[in-house]
Amino acid sequence: HALKVDFWDIDEMANKIVAVLKYPPLGRTLVEHGTFEVRRLTWEGAAEKTVETYRRAMG
Repeated sequence: HALKVDFWDIDEMANKIVAVLKYPPLGRTLVEHGTFEVRRLTWEGAAEKTVETYRRAMG
């Protein structure tokens, strides 16, 4: 759960920032959902995905 924007599109990036500042419920929702998503991330999970990717690449 994030507001995504092309890195080079500074106008759209500004629009997203303004939207979060202008609509506090949007900011709260992003924080709430982002916190939930981050809790699911672990070093073990990243390692497993890395090993899986290498195995698929090696055939």
